[in-house]
Amino acid sequence: MGVTDDQRPTVLDATCQADVSRLQRYALAAELLRERQVVVVGDPAGDGRELLRRRGCDRLLAQAAPPWSAAPQTRGAIVSLDGAGPLEPGRLFDELAAAAAVGDLAIVVSLRGAADPVAAEQDAGAVQHEDALALTGRLPGAVLLVQTVAEGSLLRRVDRGVETFETAEAELELPDGLDPEDAAHYVWVVGLDDELAAAGARATLKLTVTPAATRRVRLLEAANAALLRTNARLGRELPGRGGAAATGELARLQRTVDAAAADAEQARAAAAEAEHRRVEAERRSDALGDRAAQAERLAEQHAARAVSAEARVVEVELRAHAGERRVAEVEARAQEAERWALGLEERLAVANDRRAVRAANRLSRLLRR
Repeated sequence: MGVTDDQRPTVLDATCQADVSRLQRYALAAELLRERQVVVVGDPAGDGRELLRRRGCDRLLAQAAPPWSAAPQTRGAIVSLDGAGPLEPGRLFDELAAAAAVGDLAIVVSLRGAADPVAAEQDAGAVQHEDALALTGRLPGAVLLVQTVAEGSLLRRVDRGVETFETAEAELELPDGLDPEDAAHYVWVVGLDDELAAAGARATLKLTVTPAATRRVRLLEAANAALLRTNARLGRELPGRGGAAATGELARLQRTVDAAAADAEQARAAAAEAEHRRVEAERRSDALGDRAAQAERLAEQHAARAVSAEARVVEVELRAHAGERRVAEVEARAQEAERWALGLEERLAVANDRRAVRAANRLSRLLRR
């Protein structure tokens, strides 16, 4: 059986699903973290904090990038439910693991799911199932939850344009063989084992209260179909026979696009090479800076040694001057002693002469007698 217009997925359907899945993630975080002070990451508009506040989680802080020092060390939590932002998923989980290792810190973090390697390459913030399992190992004690987008319909009674139903009933039927690789988001919960146990082992379904605007979507699809027909007609009206000219023009445009893609690839390669050179230049600059700092330290050590040597030379010179003064004093004293000895000798000689004269006089007097 073919797919009708009512069954085709639309952009508005995808938007509604994204909004509902985001609401469900914040509702889960609010249920688990009501008793904690929460740092909300990657919420520049503040609507995520408002969703938590409406559900009773009112002790909130905001911090854009790591390190998440604002997170309290006791009964604190970090919530990141809108992707990794500018961080690569591996770097995000490393920063979260570093923050969780400091104190009593709970974490609720989510990333978009990627169905295949191409989708993961196109969306740097999305991960495949095997990548999600690998990231789980980088957060000690993490519990991995899988969020799957579900489709549904609402059947209600309307009498003369007035809603007549009073209650709404919902029945959830889970098909067999749910594949975790079909996850729209992966959610990791750390440090909330008791809260998860209290919540119970159950799957939860969040329904949007705003129906999809089917009538508007049909108008947009009709306008899109008319635009496609007009483009086809304009292509056939190009100079040439039939659609040959249009085909040639498309081929030329395709060649232009391929050439532009090749140029872009070369530009990316050149940018990567330039980045590599920049990193290498920074590494060399850091090495030269380290060597310059080491040379400065050696110069300072040599300067200190030179100052110490100069001080020792001055001290030796002072000691030499003192020795010279002492030598001069000793020489002066020696000269004075020599003069005193000469005077003493002269006095002794005079005294001896006097004694000799007296002795001679005594001898002559004796001889006369």
